[in-house]
Amino acid sequence: MDSSKVLQNASQCESAVPVHMLMNADRRVVIDTQSGASRQARTHLRALGLNTIGMSTAAHDRFIAQTQLPLFALLPLIDTLEKWRKRGLLTPSAQDLLDVLEKRKREWSPATVASLKAHQLIERSTV
Repeated sequence: MDSSKVLQNASQCESAVPVHMLMNADRRVVIDTQSGASRQARTHLRALGLNTIGMSTAAHDRFIAQTQLPLFALLPLIDTLEKWRKRGLLTPSAQDLLDVLEKRKREWSPATVASLKAHQLIERSTV
C-alpha cells in the first residue's frame, strides 16, 4: 500500500504498470487502471492464467486497508491471549484468534505493517 504512492509516479510511464498479486486462491491480480499500459498488462497476466481486476491506486489502497485493518487492530491482544493460554484458560475460539493473529504477525512484511499503521490513522480520522 505504501508502495502504491511510489508507484503512482511509475504509472505515468507508458511501459510501467503497477500490479498487486493478492496471492489468494482466486489467482487475483489488481492492475492500476491509471497506467498507460494497463490493457497490455491485463492481456499478459490473463495469458499466464491469472484473473485480473482493474482499479485506481486509491481504490486499491482503500480495499487493502479495509480488509486487513480489522486483524491488524487486534494484534495488541497477542500478549494478553498468550498469558491466558499459558494458564490454560483460553477457549477454543480464543485459541483460534491467537493462532490467526500470530500467523498474520509472522507473514505481514514490514512494509505492509508500516502501511497498515498509516492507514489505521487515516481510518480513525475519517470515522
